[in-house]
Amino acid sequence: EVAAGRFREDLYYRVNVLSMKLPPLRERQGDIPILCNHFLGTKWRLADGVLNIFEEYDWPGNVRQLLNALERAKVLSGESGLITAEDLPPELAADSCCMTPVVGGNVDLNALNRAHVLAILKQYHGNKAQAARALGINRRSLYRLLDKYGSVAKQGSVL
Repeated sequence: EVAAGRFREDLYYRVNVLSMKLPPLRERQGDIPILCNHFLGTKWRLADGVLNIFEEYDWPGNVRQLLNALERAKVLSGESGLITAEDLPPELAADSCCMTPVVGGNVDLNALNRAHVLAILKQYHGNKAQAARALGINRRSLYRLLDKYGSVAKQGSVL
């Protein structure tokens, strides 16, 4: 901004007392459990697998996005004190949709089908016509599947 002439150089040196180069959160995955513990405090805890979802996500919004995701999850989880994958923002749930859902030691075919449909929709950046072609179904069938799989899919927020 100084070089472009949009910020006074003398003012820049006045406010630039200490500069730090901090890598993005995606390069500091070891910090994620520490940050989660700090932001959650003692009242809240993460269900099994939620920390894995956090560690596999790229966090383009860095620590602020992590904080917002945890705050959202707290609100959605109610008074239980346990944050589950269902409480996470759609972009995190979409990234974790490719994990194989298991119920009682058996593969849950409905959940696996849902994950596949959402993964294809994400692959085509929410373009339902292209996703339907890739799935080998018509668009109307895709809309029915998205209705069946709930609000995350209907909002198109798997992107």
